[in-house]
Amino acid sequence: MIKSHSDGEPWTIFDRARDTYNPAEKFMLGNENSAETTISTVAVDFLSNGFKLRGTDNRMNADDIIYMFAAFAKHPFGGSGVAVAPAVL
Repeated sequence: MIKSHSDGEPWTIFDRARDTYNPAEKFMLGNENSAETTISTVAVDFLSNGFKLRGTDNRMNADDIIYMFAAFAKHPFGGSGVAVAPAVL
């Protein structure tokens, strides 16, 4: 989930159910009633330890804009003696 702090864009939500490979380009808009959306300048890569922004759209990755985000893992990294999570989508 990512949202620009300074404009009226809704939350942009990516998940691995919509895109099972990288880059993930299908997303939902959290504050709107619209269904799944795809825009060529909005994309992310899902990584084993987070995500990497691939797009350049104002809603997620523009210069001089502050963003809020939240990420949740199916297999989060563990602590000492815990196996590392797989990097599989």
